[in-house]
Order: sequence, then structure tokens, then C-alpha cells
Amino acid sequence: MTACGWVSLGVGWWPDLHGAVRAARSLDTRWQLRARPSMDEAIAYDARGRGERRRPTAGWASLTPTEVEVVRLVGQHLSNPEIAARMFVSRATVKTHLVHIFAKLGIDSRSQLVAEVLRRGIQPQPNARR
Repeated sequence: MTACGWVSLGVGWWPDLHGAVRAARSLDTRWQLRARPSMDEAIAYDARGRGERRRPTAGWASLTPTEVEVVRLVGQHLSNPEIAARMFVSRATVKTHLVHIFAKLGIDSRSQLVAEVLRRGIQPQPNARR
């Protein structure tokens, strides 16, 4: 209850507690009814998927644009904290991107990745954030 005697449940204001409780029960009942799809709806939802994947699952062509940017920055010998700062993401996000990159490229270490970047001649983007 507020100082003026009205009750809020985040979905409206009621002048008494009983009205607020009735509204909450009504909202809860409507939510429960809506939250349970029929079996046919659940099967249709599950079957629709995301469509055909356009990117390969492995190799350089499988990397997302963000993963490619991480690769470029690793090729510049930047540390994970430096990459995170440049890309405005957390260190954990950089680490996750590297795990995905290693898996997609079939490599086991950062030094292998740097060697591949140098071998392929991958250059930093001219408009890369600095």
C-alpha cells in the first residue's frame, strides 16, 4: 500500500487490497490459460525451427562477423581484456567467441589461430574500433 492508500501490483492501481488481490488472481488465471498451448500448437512450434542454415558448420566460412573480428584482433596480438575493451563486450564473451572459433576451425590454441591469421594474411579492418 502506498501513502495515499492505493495498492499497486505493477499492472494497475486499486483503492483497496481486496480489489488488488482479485485483479492479481484474474491476471494469474489468464496467464495460466494462455501459457499452456494445445498439443498441436506445441508440435507446430517445435517443428517450425529456424529454417535452413546458410553458413557452413565448420571452417573459415562458418565464422560469424563477430567471430571474424575477434580473429582479426587476436591476429594483432591483443589479449582478451584488450579485445573486450575494443569490442565493448565482456572478457567472458571474448572467451566464448574463441571457444567457438577454435571448434569451428579445428584448432586447439591461440598461437595456432595467430599462425593461421598470418598464413592467410588476414588484415585488421580499416574502420575497426580502437
